[in-house]
Amino acid sequence: CSSDLRTETDAVRLAALVARASLISQRAPEVLDQAIGDQMVATARVTAQLVAVGTAAGLSNAQLTDAVAQVAATSVAKEFWITDSSGRAVIHNVPGVEFTFSPDPKQQPQASVFYRLLSEPPDGPPVIQDARIREIDDQVWKYAGVPGVDEPRIVQVGVPADVLTRLRDEVDTQRFATDRKSTRLNSSHITIS
Repeated sequence: CSSDLRTETDAVRLAALVARASLISQRAPEVLDQAIGDQMVATARVTAQLVAVGTAAGLSNAQLTDAVAQVAATSVAKEFWITDSSGRAVIHNVPGVEFTFSPDPKQQPQASVFYRLLSEPPDGPPVIQDARIREIDDQVWKYAGVPGVDEPRIVQVGVPADVLTRLRDEVDTQRFATDRKSTRLNSSHITIS
């Protein structure tokens, strides 16, 4: 009977859709995290150029701090940490915090991985870190960093966990809406487009 065949075909299509949705939902956080990390690296590389140009033009660390604070106020990257050649943060938008990167993971479990950027060439590989608790206040942040272009330095940008959660939720909502549009239900059968 053609009705039974259509029901069986629709069931197979529905099973395929559920399997595809399951795969997508399993990979989505990983893909999103990679995309966020890549964007953070791009932001850090532009910031490294900004610092190099600003320094060459004679801007002070305070003026450069004001510039990165303005960027942080309007972007997903909420923190900028730019060091001198010793790893001491000399340009950053976190008032009242003095911070020096250490190479010792026992002293700085989260931040120490960025110390190697001090010895990397300007086009050296970035560091992209998963979200984790940071040393200065036990909050969860995701960081990415690159080497400086004008001198050995760390150029790091950070995104707080609540922003990451909001972005993941938005992607999940958009993905659900897209999946609903591609699957239409009616009383007689399921159509998958």
